[in-house]
Amino acid sequence: MRKRRWKASYLALALLALAYLGATVWVMLRDGAGPSSDRRIKVRFAHWQIEKGPPDGFEAVIKRYEELNPHIDVEQVMVPGPVYMQWLRTNLVGGTGTDIIEYGTFLPGMQDVPARFFAPMTALLEEPNPYNRGTALEGVPWRATFVDGLFNEQMLAPEIGQLYSVTMTQLTMRLFCNERLLKEITADVPDFKFPQDFDDMRRLFALTQDYARRTGKPVHAIAGARLNSEWILDCMMGYSLLGRSMALDEEGTMIRLPRHVQMDYLRGRWNYRHEDVRAALAVVRELTAQMRPGFIQLGRDAAVQEFMNGEALFVMSGTWDATSLCRLAKFPVGLYPVPQPGADDPVTGKYYYGRVTDGNGLTAMSLYLNNRSPQPKEAVDFLRFLTSIEGGQLFMEHSGWISSVRETKVPDDLIPALGVQDGYVTAGSYMRTGAATAQAFINNLYQLVGPQGSVDRFATTLEQVMPEAQRADLQTELRSLTGALRPQDAEVMALGALRQLEPATPTDTLRRAALETNQTFSEIGIYQGLNVLAETPVTP
Repeated sequence: MRKRRWKASYLALALLALAYLGATVWVMLRDGAGPSSDRRIKVRFAHWQIEKGPPDGFEAVIKRYEELNPHIDVEQVMVPGPVYMQWLRTNLVGGTGTDIIEYGTFLPGMQDVPARFFAPMTALLEEPNPYNRGTALEGVPWRATFVDGLFNEQMLAPEIGQLYSVTMTQLTMRLFCNERLLKEITADVPDFKFPQDFDDMRRLFALTQDYARRTGKPVHAIAGARLNSEWILDCMMGYSLLGRSMALDEEGTMIRLPRHVQMDYLRGRWNYRHEDVRAALAVVRELTAQMRPGFIQLGRDAAVQEFMNGEALFVMSGTWDATSLCRLAKFPVGLYPVPQPGADDPVTGKYYYGRVTDGNGLTAMSLYLNNRSPQPKEAVDFLRFLTSIEGGQLFMEHSGWISSVRETKVPDDLIPALGVQDGYVTAGSYMRTGAATAQAFINNLYQLVGPQGSVDRFATTLEQVMPEAQRADLQTELRSLTGALRPQDAEVMALGALRQLEPATPTDTLRRAALETNQTFSEIGIYQGLNVLAETPVTP
């Protein structure tokens, strides 16, 4: 009996060893295994845009770039969105981050990352992009080759006045429409035209509800999920409260950064009981009534699935989803701007200030340079080609995303996704100014939606939880701003010391003046925030 057991054990060990040996041989013989004879310089860049479109666009750009630069090997590292933040922080802290990294200032709990791990590119962006030679952008500073001049990137940079990133695309929020279902819903409406304002949209909502009753089909006007609802609700809050934003804009910047909204709230300059804010919440309640019950508990994929199954007329998303939705849907997909409340709106009309720019005229998908990159020169060179006219055109044609680069030609099929600059820039978010406020708003949204919900109940609850949330987000903002300032002190001192050794070049003089000016404005923002925190009461 024991002999049999020993024989079985030896046999198992032998099979395991054989399997291990086979796996080792397979790994060593497969392409790319073993010592590499490739002497090219390796540049790696990471992003989370793994849906249909962007990876193809990047691959097309990489192929052309490597033809022009055969000594450089570029690797595209695609990381799934749900694990991107964990992947990013782990690799940055461990020193294994890629040379180029996609990052968004909206990522919760990541505000410290840019100042700690990314390199400023301000000086580089003042130089012309060499890959634009022979084009309409020859000799133009790299920064000015982007359609928005990287305005948003500068406004949201960890250090005021600095630039840390370049962008890839122009984004707009769109209602993606099931055109086949729209025809069925509006079949009895002669000369139907797509809604031009939110009051027109209310009539389409009523037609959709009537269609669902008549046919017995489980159709809702808007596909519901937590993230998608955040997008459309945030948009509508911004549209409805543009007048308040302009009234609070003492600096005259026509934009309200998160810390401005936070400080205004803590000072009592706005709250959720104010009549215009309550009117905006009433519109939010109308929108949520068009989504299926329980949408707050659902993930983004659930909304896409609902739309793809023909159970929702619209799904709200950014144009980053256009390629995937249009390629995968079994019906024609239309792209429409989100109708805004007008001056005649029965709910928010008396607070109307003006139309908000469609798309805000800003670019997105921000790419940053890792300050620990072993080959920063080559990484910057790839970024330059990526955001040149040739690179931008290649990316757009293969990805279905509109390029952020001026002078690129937008294909006809992408025209509906192009923003129209016909109004004011949205001047701040009243739904989320940071991770804590976003969580407080969404966690309590159930008190606004459904038969038992109401604006009064929701506003009362928010006023109980928002003071603490706004303070927490403001404290986070100030920590990030302070952290971004510290590394610049050494550079300012070094430039001053060099001036004593030899005459300063015009570039050094300009650089030092810019750094000192930016530091001054940053310190003003920090002291202003600290003063607000000190003067406003702490919630017990």
